[in-house]
Amino acid sequence: MFWDAPLNHPDEGSPVKASFHSDRAAVKTDGARLEVTFPGLVMGLFSGGVRFTLYRGTNLLRQKRSP
Repeated sequence: MFWDAPLNHPDEGSPVKASFHSDRAAVKTDGARLEVTFPGLVMGLFSGGVRFTLYRGTNLLRQKRSP
């Protein structure tokens, strides 16, 4: 998902409590991608991890929640 506008209306989102505590990371390569996953993310009803994907030869970085 890509969002390039600030939240302008109350119905566009609501604040939630979040915490992140991780003592390890998992690293995976898949061709030209490098994925680094950290467990320990709790945000609202979600509990899992956060994954960062880096793409070789670019400045792109993708952040995504991970089960």
